[in-house]
Amino acid sequence: MVGYYDIDDIITEEEPVSVIFQEAVNGVGIDPSSEQNYVEQVSKVELPFWLASELRRRNVVVAHAPGCFNQKTRVELPVDPAL
Repeated sequence: MVGYYDIDDIITEEEPVSVIFQEAVNGVGIDPSSEQNYVEQVSKVELPFWLASELRRRNVVVAHAPGCFNQKTRVELPVDPAL
């Protein structure tokens, strides 16, 4: 469970994640400078983790892992005794 006042959890939730929309979505204003109030299908957008996570759960977007989380990192994480 995340800590409500834990700054590390807050920063993690705000980390931008690259996503691609699988369907067009109306009624969203992701870019405040845009006059459009929708996102077209196959649009690539950077969203905060908390939003990307929820949209992925609903099968609206496909999320991509950040570049720093490559195959080498995935192999090294489970062998770290601190984890």
